[in-house]
Amino acid sequence: MTETPWGDSDELRGRKLSPGPGVSPADVELNHRERLYGAMVAVSAEKGYAETTVSDLIRVAGVSRTTFYKYFEDKEACFLATLEALVAGIVGITRSQLRSEESWQERAGQGMETFMQLLVTQPDSARLCVVEAEAAGPRARAVVDRAVKEFEAMVASVFEELPEQRGMPPEMVRAMVGSARKIMQTRLHRRTEGELLEMVPALIELAFRYKPPPGALSDRSRRKRPAQPIAPGADEPAERIEAATMATMARAGYAEATLADIAAEAGISLRTFYATYPGKLEAFEAALLRGRLRMAAATVPAYRRASSWPEGVWSLVHAGLAFLDAEPDFARLITVDVHGAGREALEGRDRAIEAARNFIEAGLPSPSPENQVVVEAIQSGLYGMLSERMRSKRSGSLRGLAPLMIYMTLVPFLGPDEAYEWATR
Repeated sequence: MTETPWGDSDELRGRKLSPGPGVSPADVELNHRERLYGAMVAVSAEKGYAETTVSDLIRVAGVSRTTFYKYFEDKEACFLATLEALVAGIVGITRSQLRSEESWQERAGQGMETFMQLLVTQPDSARLCVVEAEAAGPRARAVVDRAVKEFEAMVASVFEELPEQRGMPPEMVRAMVGSARKIMQTRLHRRTEGELLEMVPALIELAFRYKPPPGALSDRSRRKRPAQPIAPGADEPAERIEAATMATMARAGYAEATLADIAAEAGISLRTFYATYPGKLEAFEAALLRGRLRMAAATVPAYRRASSWPEGVWSLVHAGLAFLDAEPDFARLITVDVHGAGREALEGRDRAIEAARNFIEAGLPSPSPENQVVVEAIQSGLYGMLSERMRSKRSGSLRGLAPLMIYMTLVPFLGPDEAYEWATR
């Protein structure tokens, strides 16, 4: 059984409303739609959006196929309507917390706590919004992106009421909201959303540690390096398949990329593909692993050669972005296409991010649960910046993100002035 805002999944069929005295056609339509919304939450929670079918939805909702198609063109249309309804409710409830008479810091804390409480009490609805929407295609991502913009506006309005945060650049607000988004996604796909409420105090404290930079954090690098294949000159079938998997998915996306497309890109037969990997997911995961190892080889030495921790962060960020500029297929793989590959792929991505936490932990005065939240929030913010740039397909080099990334990493430890000096070296 799945609990949804429109009733428990086992009870949706029993909520059927038939036309009659005192029951308008509009009431019946709303009843049908809400039962289908609840069914979408329940089935997506069990099977994921990609495996959900119209037959699943009408079975759980207790409506006919004719009724379904009366309201929705297809599964995607039903998903989008469900997503719109959920997002509108979350945004409205969160915004209401900012109208209280408390201080702005307290309002911000109450708003985040209320938001996290919604996720904890309705985890399957939250998973639909935060996890499944990423895999459902560009129209679903656009719905979530609009909601994210509203949350960014709320955060910006809070900062404008605080003297030390007034004038916070939009890109910093975007990074903070992106950090929270990534943290929520990780907890929801791992089904450990109960941890979110415990993280609220540390996340709020971190947010108020950030101050506007003393000057501009300009995105100065506009030209990209020529893209290089992930395995240049590869002769082994595995390397060719992995490079082809990245290139094919960068063009078509995970869901639309076929084994035939990948084999053709690699210049091999399907028989050779199956002799190397059982299927698309395994090839995807192998490509992800190979790219991670090559990125580590390109970046870790730069960090280790640094004479201080801030210099190490500076070197690591610049080396990492230079690598991703040269490997755009891999950059897209880890930020966009990974969402369509399922929860195992998301878990692999998150384990890779967590394995790099020691680079930031080195700047901590002492280990503590609160500091672990700070480290995760910083890492999530960096990933969020990269993801936003890759999804938006904006022109310019990823290396242009370096000043913002360095500043956001160092401010909680060094303060705005010293962090700005490193960011603008």
